[in-house]
Amino acid sequence: MRVIYRNAIGLMLFLQDKRAWASFASRDLQAGVRHRRVVPSSVPFGPSPDASPDRRCFAAAAKPKRGSVVDSYQTVSVNCAKCGERLFRYKKKNGTKSNLVKCFVERISEDCAGVSRDHGRSADPYSCPSCQTEFARSAIIRGLPALKLVGGKIRMTKK
Repeated sequence: MRVIYRNAIGLMLFLQDKRAWASFASRDLQAGVRHRRVVPSSVPFGPSPDASPDRRCFAAAAKPKRGSVVDSYQTVSVNCAKCGERLFRYKKKNGTKSNLVKCFVERISEDCAGVSRDHGRSADPYSCPSCQTEFARSAIIRGLPALKLVGGKIRMTKK
């Protein structure tokens, strides 16, 4: 058996006994959705006949850095854009050079508004304690709890 092609979404074609079999990473592809440029309509779909169920093809996303590496990151202050109250302080790799779109809860160094205390208890969005502006919602990103921040609702400053 040899791998003929692998594309970005995890589709792999195997050639065995002059028949092509497809191994899929995505649930949509297992349901029979075909990638037309890669697989012609005459190719049978399904797992390879000798593939064991524990050997599956999948594309794993890299986990965010943790531990002592994160301690060396710059600490930025995340404030409400409307009233200016400090919500939390966050360990960000490149400081204030790029926009803050998501925050991993474990990287919050100082929690002024109780963000990490309330994380995961309800599906309600996070709001500023003083002006009640909704600034974030809860999410799981690459297996870790995080906050997805709403654009324009926060200001990031150094210290």
